[in-house]
Amino acid sequence: MLLAYYKNTGYTVFFIIFVIIGVFFLSNVLLAVIFDNYKRRIELNSVKRVGNRRQHVEKIYNKFDTEGKGYLTISQARKFFALTLDLNFKYKSHQRIFRKTLKHLDVEETKQIKKERIMTYFALGGFLVLQQMDKEQKELDEEVGSNEDVQLSQGDTSGSDESELTDASFDA
Repeated sequence: MLLAYYKNTGYTVFFIIFVIIGVFFLSNVLLAVIFDNYKRRIELNSVKRVGNRRQHVEKIYNKFDTEGKGYLTISQARKFFALTLDLNFKYKSHQRIFRKTLKHLDVEETKQIKKERIMTYFALGGFLVLQQMDKEQKELDEEVGSNEDVQLSQGDTSGSDESELTDASFDA
């Protein structure tokens, strides 16, 4: 190397640039292979988790739908979601999560939550979205002050958008 350096310094510069570019290229290829394997493994784990979650939710669902009707009533759904989402209906935030879940799942307002909708809801992770929305709403309420508490203390229920059945279901 020293002999080539003494003859022409361009050889040395070429060698250094060649090594730097080679290392950069090989490290990018190595990183791409590692990332691709990691991504594939994450996708497989996600599919496996959704399948496991679906089996677990279906097992719990079958305990509540003992007659095999294919749907849950509001009271059954209340108990089902209390168990699956670990809800305690003494807390207003948990009541809000349940109301939002009902609004999301009982679109036709038949007061019956169909099994297919529940399974899709848990497969897509809808429960996580609602919990995140509830967390954001709670932070907003803390900043502005809870309007519900003001309305309830004044006895004004005209602004309530929940149905009478869902409000009555919390008293149990």
